[in-house]
Amino acid sequence: IEVPEIQRQVAMEFAIPVEPLRGKRRTSNIAFARQVAMFLTKELTKLTLVDIGKSFGNRDHSTVLYGIDKISKRLKTDRELETRLERLREQLRS
Repeated sequence: IEVPEIQRQVAMEFAIPVEPLRGKRRTSNIAFARQVAMFLTKELTKLTLVDIGKSFGNRDHSTVLYGIDKISKRLKTDRELETRLERLREQLRS
């Protein structure tokens, strides 16, 4: 599974263009989708936090870690997010 494919699937799931996932915009819907994409990238690839950051608009590894942690915490209480992530994982694996 490659990063561009993860970005494409997440963009489709959140009904946004792929480019903002790699861009600098920080509106809440784009930032959340970006964090989901970074979370899935960490989970489904062997890339380092630094490499993931480079794939998402040259972000710092600490930004990537923050996004991954935020999604991990939200997953504990948000069933809808859990369902969306499972759907994305299935789409990416097929």
